[in-house]
Amino acid sequence: MTTWVRYLARAVRTCYPGFMETDRRESTVGSFDHHDSSGVDVSLLRWMLRRSPLERLVLMEQHAQETLTLLEYGRKHRQAKAARLR
Repeated sequence: MTTWVRYLARAVRTCYPGFMETDRRESTVGSFDHHDSSGVDVSLLRWMLRRSPLERLVLMEQHAQETLTLLEYGRKHRQAKAARLR
């Protein structure tokens, strides 16, 4: 997560306790009865749209960082495997 996003998220959590905490009513996210006729899970769309723009940004930054971590792990694993096979 970029530094300014981390700083901004920390400042907002300090000023607004409970910010970004999950709501117990959100336990239905991803359940099969929330798909539209084309198969899109609308509960995930509603869940994301209930978030503020800052919350969405923080969530996306976290997911991007996790994706980069997994990609780096895969790259290192492939390199180690290639080195062992030589």
